[in-house]
Amino acid sequence: MKRIEVTSFVTGKLNKGNIDLYRNKVKIGELNIKTAVYQVDASYVVEDHRIYVLEKEPEDIKQFVFDCDLGWC
Repeated sequence: MKRIEVTSFVTGKLNKGNIDLYRNKVKIGELNIKTAVYQVDASYVVEDHRIYVLEKEPEDIKQFVFDCDLGWC
């Protein structure tokens, strides 16, 4: 898995003692104001007050076209 920092793209909205965290207008988690504990979706990680999204590594593409010996490439 690849980690990409998205902290600067996350916004927060105050909500009953928590700050709801949003990325692209989609709620990704919350921060408890009293305990300073983050709870984020499974595809996100918080480390040193930085928020990262976890993405799968792209597969290596070995070739773009198959069966070129048929003459249509």
